[in-house]
Amino acid sequence: MEQIAANTADNLSMVVSLQYTYRVLEPVRFAFDVDDPERILFEFVQGRLRDVVNTKTMTDMMRSRAEFNDEILAQLRTKETQYGVQFVTVQIQNAQPPEEVVKAIKDRMVAQQRKEQAEAEAAQLRTQADADYYVAQKRADAQAYQIKQIASAQQESVRML
Repeated sequence: MEQIAANTADNLSMVVSLQYTYRVLEPVRFAFDVDDPERILFEFVQGRLRDVVNTKTMTDMMRSRAEFNDEILAQLRTKETQYGVQFVTVQIQNAQPPEEVVKAIKDRMVAQQRKEQAEAEAAQLRTQADADYYVAQKRADAQAYQIKQIASAQQESVRML
């Protein structure tokens, strides 16, 4: 299984673990027409993988591995005759951003959660402040009414004298 660094269409770095198998169909061509066939095949597979990754977003890479495998296999099959091989399987074992990208994504998610929590707390404080204002207003109205009633009663008692 090979780990290959590649950049996605949304310009993020990914580390992709790829496993591939092939069958040598033309041993003479494979052994004699190609210098260091194992290395050449690995570099070819690596190049095709990067070409395909460059056309996908990180989200696509994480979600559509089967389609991704098929696309790479189709690209690899274009050179089978030249190398005297037949690619049998290509399978993405793992595709993930490097640790610093994962950390940045987690930090962003935590920041978003904190922002949402702060907004919820602010909304609660506004609601509480509105309730406190309403209560204070009602108390003030009650006190004003009480003062008015007392003043009216005093006025009436003065007039009766």
